[in-house]
Amino acid sequence: QRPEPQALELVRARLAPLRVLSQRLEGGAGYVKVAAFAPGTAGDLRAALRQLQASGSRQLVLDLRDAAAGPMEEAIETARLFLDKGLITYTQGQQMPRRQFTAEAAGQAWKEPMVVLISHATAGPGEVVAAALQSNHRATVVGLRSYGVGSVQRLIPLDDGAALILTVAKYYTPAGKALQDNGVTPDVEAQPSEGQVLAPVPHAPPRPDDPVLEKGLEVLRTQAEAEPARKAA
Repeated sequence: QRPEPQALELVRARLAPLRVLSQRLEGGAGYVKVAAFAPGTAGDLRAALRQLQASGSRQLVLDLRDAAAGPMEEAIETARLFLDKGLITYTQGQQMPRRQFTAEAAGQAWKEPMVVLISHATAGPGEVVAAALQSNHRATVVGLRSYGVGSVQRLIPLDDGAALILTVAKYYTPAGKALQDNGVTPDVEAQPSEGQVLAPVPHAPPRPDDPVLEKGLEVLRTQAEAEPARKAA
């Protein structure tokens, strides 16, 4: 402790938040959490997947709970990391023709079994990824129905300096459902513990008592146990 005031020099800087949190869980499954789809997220995720593969992980939990911000283009690139073919999403409006986005085999970075976790706060780009993996039968989606956001908007400046924002198209799932109207319904519903805050900060590591994560791991274990029988058939 110093009784006299001290002169300090402060430097202002823009902090770059961590975009992807990854770790190998007990039991060997890989875990990746994406809180927001900032530019560069897909590249960071590709690097994280390589590290998990190098560590021996052959199953993956992709945590998209609370993932709601960022450009849709980043979500599309993220979905391509897990798909070798198929429709990811498409946009369409009354005055806007259909524009679709597909997967490319060269872009796939993870081919092993996986589950996706979603919550009521998963929206926009997070929903695009979850719906693409679900509709292409690439991953089981676990959690709660997502928020339901997915539109293309156009800004129209007005003479008085104000502006008008119009929705000109919507994003659709590969199954043809508008995300704006439907959100994503999980394959397996899982409720968080009553009163439990699972992620007090965007990139907090998973809690050992996280019931949604545990349900996702249970799904992966069930799939692994059924795989030998499926191959034998």
